[in-house]
Amino acid sequence: MSPSSNPSPGLASFTPSPFSSLQIGNTAMPNPVTQPTLNRTPSPTILTSTPTATTLIPTPVNTIPTPTATLAPTTPNPTPIPTPTRTPISTPVSTPVPTPVPTPISTPLPTLVPTPISTPIPTPMPTPIPTPVPTPAKETIWISTIVSRMSSIQFDDPASPQRQALDWMLQDPYTLALDNVDRVVQRFALAALYFAMDGPTTVGLRGWVESSNECDWGITRDVECNGQSFVDWVGLCCKSITGSVPKEVGLLTALSHLDLYNNEIAGVLSTELGLLSGLTYLTLSGNKLEGTIPSELGRLVGLSLLSLFTNRLQGTIPTELGLVKSLTRFSLYDNNFGGSIPTEVGLLRALTYVSMWGNDLSGTLPTELGQLNALTYLSLYNNNLSGTLPTEVGRISALERLSLAGSNLHGTIPTEIGLWTELSSLSLRANTGLSGRLPTELSNLVHLEELFLTDTPQLSGSISSSLCDAKLTRAEIVCSEIECECCTSWNGSPCGS
Repeated sequence: MSPSSNPSPGLASFTPSPFSSLQIGNTAMPNPVTQPTLNRTPSPTILTSTPTATTLIPTPVNTIPTPTATLAPTTPNPTPIPTPTRTPISTPVSTPVPTPVPTPISTPLPTLVPTPISTPIPTPMPTPIPTPVPTPAKETIWISTIVSRMSSIQFDDPASPQRQALDWMLQDPYTLALDNVDRVVQRFALAALYFAMDGPTTVGLRGWVESSNECDWGITRDVECNGQSFVDWVGLCCKSITGSVPKEVGLLTALSHLDLYNNEIAGVLSTELGLLSGLTYLTLSGNKLEGTIPSELGRLVGLSLLSLFTNRLQGTIPTELGLVKSLTRFSLYDNNFGGSIPTEVGLLRALTYVSMWGNDLSGTLPTELGQLNALTYLSLYNNNLSGTLPTEVGRISALERLSLAGSNLHGTIPTEIGLWTELSSLSLRANTGLSGRLPTELSNLVHLEELFLTDTPQLSGSISSSLCDAKLTRAEIVCSEIECECCTSWNGSPCGS
């Protein structure tokens, strides 16, 4: 609307609001809430006027707060108020006002405490132990050590048990890691024993020659050791083992028990067995061994049992065995031994059991047998002995079983047999040269249960009824020559029937 120089009475007087514009920085901004202040007087004339449009600029959000406009109160004025000259107000040009960029407030940032992340701790991987690698130097050292203890060992033949044992050791991590030369020698001896007895093809030797402590070899605890981890027991009974017993077994110097009973082992007994000074138990019975008993066994002064029965051994019984004074059991039966029974047997005072039947022994019974006061069992039947039954044998007061059947004895039966008060079995059958009357002292054998006198046609006399009333349950005699109430003939027919 254009302003008039003569304002009409009653026209509303326009007074700019004190907040018509705002100063922001160096820029004047119109107040978005600007409204005119109206002073109204009653007038009959109503004028219609079109107010000048004011451009509204939106106030930026979150910037400077906008002051609130205050409207002036309307006061009635009865006296006309002159209208001041109005200066034309030009319409502001809509010029884009740059949006003020708020000044960032330097607010200290809170210190962030990192939340610990629960990360699983990885399981430490074990450090791999390097596998020892065999060296030519180690092989040389081992060979030198082994040969220093047994000079006869050779390693030239690649197929020999000795070379096979050494080659295995040079590839075995457990052996390569050992720093105890005695243990190395021990493993060599056992490995040589394994290969000599056809171990790779023998079921009975499963569990041998493994990369583990040799004290645990064998599926049936074939090997046992003492507290110092040295082998003192090798037990391989009844395993159908073939091959032979190598001399390297003599390197097991802590061995006290060697049992190879009832196999198919061939070959000979090595002289190196005499190196086993701690041996107390040696049985190689029930095999196919040949050759002789080495005299070196006389060095086994602690030996208690020597059992070599049922083999193919021959030769004579070495006199050196008389040095083994700890011997209690001595079994050589069912072989091919010849020669005489050495008198040195009388030195073995600890003997309780002697069995040498089924050989080709000759000569007379040594009188030194009478010194074996602890002897309870003596079996010499089926040999080619000669001579008489010496009276000295009557001194063997502990004797319980005596068999001299088929031994070509002759002469009379000495009265000293009446001293065998503990005797339970007596066999003198098939000694056709025995003659004379039975000694009456026979009735003193109150514990006698078995008596065999068949095939002794030159014997005569009688057997006391007191023996029949005691324990005698089986008595075979020549009924035509000897009187007995409880006896039978060789075929079981009662005498007198």
